[in-house]
Amino acid sequence: MPVRHCEEPEGRRSCKGDAAIYNSGLPCQSLRSFLAMTLHMIDLILFIIFVLSFGGVLFILARKLPVLASLPQNGKTGIRKHNIILNAENKIKNVLLAFEKQIYLHRFLSFVKVMTLKIETKVDSLLCDIRKKQKK
Repeated sequence: MPVRHCEEPEGRRSCKGDAAIYNSGLPCQSLRSFLAMTLHMIDLILFIIFVLSFGGVLFILARKLPVLASLPQNGKTGIRKHNIILNAENKIKNVLLAFEKQIYLHRFLSFVKVMTLKIETKVDSLLCDIRKKQKK
């Protein structure tokens, strides 16, 4: 009679179906405990890696926090820009400002044009009425 590697009833084939487990000479219970222990070790290793990474992030943050606190709040970094870059920025701002002013000018002139046309039609209708009265 062959040696059984499982403590399970004869009808179940949980161990016998896997040739590697069956031929390894290890009982199923010890193999299961070995696999469980291996999974726990992998979990432990991953947890240690996570804790060390989180600790590294906290360490870097603790070292750089005073430097970040010393930076100005208004967004200026203290680095002077070259005159060419400053001139280009000013020209672009002026163009955008002029374009914005032109939009307002266009709206104003359009309003004046509409009002002029309304006044012209009103004057035309009044002149037409006056001519009709003179003909009578």
